[in-house]
Amino acid sequence: SVCSHIAPDKMVEWVGRAQDRDESVKEEFRQQLRWIDSLYISSNPIPTKYALKAKGVIATDEVRLPLVPMSQDLKDQQAVAFRDFKGLI
Repeated sequence: SVCSHIAPDKMVEWVGRAQDRDESVKEEFRQQLRWIDSLYISSNPIPTKYALKAKGVIATDEVRLPLVPMSQDLKDQQAVAFRDFKGLI
């Protein structure tokens, strides 16, 4: 899962709870969809690399051709999507 690059501990927790048939994990995961969906606003791995850079995990969001960096507009959209999820970025 692409979102596991951004929140690996949370993904492990959610999958474990789902395997244990914990119904509450559905709503908790659903509440996260805004930032998860933002990882698909451009071709992967472009948004994921930008998020990892913003999080301080990697030094650059540089991509190789034929990929190109995300536009500033998309970067702004992704920042807004992550804004309400403290600790992710």
